[in-house]
Parts: sequence; structure tokens; C-alpha cells
Amino acid sequence: KNIRLITLLPGDFDDDIVILISHAALRASDEQPVAARMTLEEVAATLPRYWQVEEAWDGRYIFSNYTPTWVHPDKTTWVHPDDSFHHSRYQKPARITRPEYEALSYTWSSNEFSQKVYVWMDTQDTTASALPPSFAEQFKGGVPPCHTYLRMTRNLEIAMRNLRNRASKRILWVDGICINQSDTDDKNKQVPRMGDIFRRAQRVVAWLGPDEKNSGHALKALEYLGKQVVYTRRYAIIGAPEATEPQWYQRETELPYNGEIWMAIVHLLSRQWFYRQWIVQEVQLSEDAILCCGQSSINWTYFRYALTSLRDRKYIPPSISRGRLVVNGLCDPYHMNLPVSVKLFGLWRPGCDDPRDRVYSLLGLFPSKLRVKIRPNYDKSHTAVQVYKETFLAHTYHFQRLELLTRCCLSKLKVVENKPSWVPDLSYIPVGSAFFYDLAAGFSRCWTKISSDSSDIFTVAGIQCATVKTIGSPLPAVEREDGALLAIRELAAKELAANTGQYVTGEPFKHAFAKTLCLNLLRERFPETTNYPYLKTWLRQESAYAFFDNNGTGHVVGDKGGPSSHEYILMNLLNKRRYVTTEEGYIGIGPPDVEEGEWYLGSRSILPRPSPPEDTGFLFVGPCSVYGIDDANGLLGPLPKPWRVQAFRDGSGLTCVYKFFNPNTDVLADEDPRLPPLDGNKWERVPRGERTGDDPATFQRFRNKLTGEVINYDPRMDRDALESRGVPIRDFNLV
Repeated sequence: KNIRLITLLPGDFDDDIVILISHAALRASDEQPVAARMTLEEVAATLPRYWQVEEAWDGRYIFSNYTPTWVHPDKTTWVHPDDSFHHSRYQKPARITRPEYEALSYTWSSNEFSQKVYVWMDTQDTTASALPPSFAEQFKGGVPPCHTYLRMTRNLEIAMRNLRNRASKRILWVDGICINQSDTDDKNKQVPRMGDIFRRAQRVVAWLGPDEKNSGHALKALEYLGKQVVYTRRYAIIGAPEATEPQWYQRETELPYNGEIWMAIVHLLSRQWFYRQWIVQEVQLSEDAILCCGQSSINWTYFRYALTSLRDRKYIPPSISRGRLVVNGLCDPYHMNLPVSVKLFGLWRPGCDDPRDRVYSLLGLFPSKLRVKIRPNYDKSHTAVQVYKETFLAHTYHFQRLELLTRCCLSKLKVVENKPSWVPDLSYIPVGSAFFYDLAAGFSRCWTKISSDSSDIFTVAGIQCATVKTIGSPLPAVEREDGALLAIRELAAKELAANTGQYVTGEPFKHAFAKTLCLNLLRERFPETTNYPYLKTWLRQESAYAFFDNNGTGHVVGDKGGPSSHEYILMNLLNKRRYVTTEEGYIGIGPPDVEEGEWYLGSRSILPRPSPPEDTGFLFVGPCSVYGIDDANGLLGPLPKPWRVQAFRDGSGLTCVYKFFNPNTDVLADEDPRLPPLDGNKWERVPRGERTGDDPATFQRFRNKLTGEVINYDPRMDRDALESRGVPIRDFNLV
């Protein structure tokens, strides 16, 4: 139960690096218990009129005062507006941890361990905290008389020289030294503990590299911006109480950045650290983190606030990628209870030498009940495909959902040998993978089986909803914005000219096409997401980046501000995907490998292909979105008019709380109007409550009155219940 720690002894920059290696217990009991604070709802109930309270990304509660006629707060403060309300009831409790150490997050840059670090051997007490202050002075500036040495990478050597104090010791956990990288057994034992190591560190120190290309100026500018704004868990941006630039939180405000500052920020965000897979859990699990670049540093919270604020600006230089500004999701608010499928999608980084680490590097972010089912195994005979298969099966059985199937892509079978089509290849990001919002299976669970862990046949239950009739060409990669936009416009012109009547849902075809093209990411469906347009606005296409109706300029490069955040999101989601039509008259967006004659299944938005020659199984092609068969329409039929589905954020920040809205009566309900009443003798609906780490992306809660069991799916959508209503569910063997 011990971990290794190093004591980095003081010295000047060019002195030899000398450390002491010690051991310390890392147990849950080492973390001091802290008093629970009031919930947001409890604090909100105590506020005077016109005051609101929200949770900032760093966990603090922030209070805002609004006048009745103004959408922006007049005042923000970290202190309850009632002076008699004691701060201990709502402030974030202080955290006391033992042992005391900092955890280093860095990139190896090279697997060559070429640099020496000297290990002091002449001590009687190997507890780092027991070293007397004068101990270091015995050998400052030279090699200790009794020593051995270890090898480390060049980048780690540079980091330790920059982080070393000149007159005092520094206790660190560093993976390149504290884990024996040449011992497979030690790696198998220590890697599962890395989540706890970074979570319980006093502070995480992220080393970005030496000061170069004006990185110090970039950090200074970002720190100043980060101190002006605060982001809350519901993605609202407000002015910081201590702000000296009170207008900077507004997205319309243009910042006084010249080209030199913008380029310094771009160069800073190009450093390898931001793209290393392991750094995700290292920084996301930390209670306190700083980013260091040479002798400059910035608090992680200010860094995230600043970059997210830049991404959300109405105007940014057209040469700046909005995705790059938040380092491809790294700066987004992290919540421990986010679904594992979302973590695997959104926290993927390109820098990962061992493909098995696509899973192992994120284990600290998994719920404990799932984490214990996935044990790291670095034996050479244990392949990445085996790791991905184990992860998929463990995830599916734990959450009772098929969320990881959206990571599968048939074309990857050509480069990954001996991999079943239903096993996701987690070594890459599939194009347009974020199809979370169609609610295709409603509030049902999946029905699956596999004969054994060694079997490559995975049986799933579903229904055939539609058959693909025609497919379009793959849309160009989003990196080529001109090409992507022109391809979308050509598709729109062709489809809208050929279809001037009604869609199969009864609405104008143009409305259905517009919703399909934006994957229904509209305010009518997502009322809280203010950067999504309403359908009326989306149909007007009043943008230089218009997708249809020829309202756009035809060219992207050089247009002020670049695409809107909504347009940028859509170009990413449509990236390399294909427009499809079905025999039944539906239209949708399909995966790159879709072919005519393939089936769309209503239990999940997937397309299986019969596998030749015996046709006894199906190859999983990929996820798709078909307008008119979403929202469980394939299982339950269309919603009665005028009901529609709306999606809201939960406490984790994920937009996946689905409700049913009737605009005529203004009723917003949890109950699906297509389902019969619950069997009151057996089942009762219970409040959804806060998301836990063991919840899938989409769920509701129901309690069995007879057994007390609480389930996270609607019992009226269990397989037996659906079949009793005549839904033609069948089994599909995926191979």
C-alpha cells in the first residue's frame, strides 16, 4: 500500500540533480474528513430577491445579483449577500492530505533514459519529511559521497532543474522514477493507483517545457483574462467579483490582443504536454494545479477560464481554431460522475505510445465498481484489442447500455487485424462520434449476451427500422473549411431542389433537411444552449458560413471571426460522414462506410451489414442519425402532436436530461406520453437526483415496490413489455 516519493534536494540550475527516495502509505484514511457544505438548492432558498447562486468550475459557489430588466448580473461575489449567513455553511471545505507531496505531470518526449539523477544513500531515516533543513547543505553543488544513480529522460531532467528550489527541498511523485518502468509487475501494481496519487497530491505541477516563443507573455495575458471571468457548471460565463475589466466576460467584447499575443498563445497550446494521453487524469483529478513554462506559471483554473472565454468570443482571428483554444476539450469542466463513454470520447489525446494506455490512462476517472473490473496488464502477450474488448464488455454489463458502439468504425478493421466489428478501437477518434442526443432507444436498457469472454460473437437485441436507399459522398475533413462548406452547400442545393413537398413526418422537407444537417442541435430541443439557433433563425441562414440557400459568401478564409461556435460544432460532427436516404423516405447522416441496402436499427442508431458468406452474423458499420426515427420513434411510434423532446444539462454539465414538452399547454414532463401508466402495484417513479459515476448517459430512475430495487431504465421499455405491445424485437449476432 506504499508509494515511492522523491525528495528533490536544493541546488543551482547547473548543479547535479540529487534526490532521496522514500516510501509513504497512500490510504483513504490519510485524507482528513471534511464537513459537508450546503447544496446549491439549499443555499438558493436562503437568498434575497434577485440573487442567484451557481457553482464555479473550481467548486466554489458564486452569487450574482440581477435587476428584473437586465440579463447580465449587476454584481457578483463569493460571499453570501446576507452578512449573517456564515461562510462555513457554503464555502468549499479546506482539504488536508497526507503524505504531503506534489505530483509532476510532464511528457517524456523520448523513451531514451539518458540523463543521470543521483540518489543519496547515507541516511538512517527514509521518511522524506524527517530530513533536517541543514541536510541538503552537506552536498549542495556536488555529488553525494554515498550514492547510486538512476537514468531519466532529457525532458524530465530539464523539468527538475527548473522546478528545483535553490535553498529548500521539494517532495515529488514522478512516474519515471517512482514506478520501475522496466518491471512489468511493478507497472501493473502502480498504474491502477495513479488516479489516487494525483487526486491526493497537495498540488499537481504540470511542466510544459522551457520558456520560448513568448510563452511567458502568453501565460501573463491568459492569467489576466482568467481573472476577469468565471464559468459555472451550467456553462454560464459571468464577471469575476475581483474583475478589473468588467466587460470582458461578454462574448461581444473584442480583446486588446495584437498578432504577437495571439501567436504566442497558439505556440503555447502547440506544446506536447497538451496532447499526451496521461495528462488528462493527472490534471483533471487535481484539487490544485499549476502550469509551468520555464520560470513562468499560471493557475489551472485561470488557464481554463481564459481559453474557454477566447473560444466563446464572437470574434477571433480567422487563423485561430476554436477547438485548439480549449485544447480539444481539455479545458472543459470535468465532473467525476460524467459517463465513462463521454470521458473516452472527449478526453482522447493523440500522444499515447502504448495503445493499451487509451484505457489505463483514464482508469482514475472511472467509477470504482467499473475500475476493479479492468486490471492493467502490460504483459507483451496482452494486446490492445484484448484490452478494448475487456473494456467494452465490462462497460456494457456495468451500465446496461451500448454507448461504446459509437466508437466503432468498420474501416478500422482493415488496419486492426483479428478485431470483431463490435469492439471499439480506442486508439483513434472516429469521425463525428458525438451522436448522443437522438434518444433512439428512449429510456430502455440494452439486451446483450456473449457465450464466453473469448467469443467474438456478441448478440444484441433491436428492431429494423429502415433500409438505406442512397448514399452521398463523404463530406470533406473539417480542417478544410472551404471544401467542407462548399460540399455541404452543393448537397443542400441538390436535395432542396429535388424535394419541395412534405417529409414523412408531415413537416416541410426543407425543415426536416435543415434539422438533419444540424443534427437537430437547435434551441427548440436544447433550450438552455444559447449558442444554438432556433429553427426559424437556422432556416434564414444569415451567415457568411451559411450551409444552404446560397446566403453565404462561398469562401471562408478571411471572413471576420470565423464560423460561429454552432457552425464549427456542426462541421466537426459532419466531418467525413455521408448523407443517406432510406427506402421508407427518411434522411439522415451516416458513417463513412455506409452502403446501400444496409439496415438502421431502432434500439440504437447503428447500421449492421450481413457478414458473408453464410450471412449468419452482422458487421457493425457505425453510428448514424436518421431524422424521424429518433426519440424512440422506432420503438414507440411518433410522439403525439404537439409534444416534442427537450434536453437539459444535469449537475455534471452533460446535456442528457430528456423531458417531454407540450408547447400548447407549456407542460414539461418526465413521462413519455406514448407509454401506458406504470403498474402502480409494482413500480414507482423516483426522482432522478444527481448523476452518479455508475449511471449511463441517459437514464431515469424507478423503484420496484416489491423488492426495493432501483433501476435506471423504464420498466415499460423492457424487452418483454415492448414485445407484448407488438414491437418486433429480434436478436442480431454482431461479428
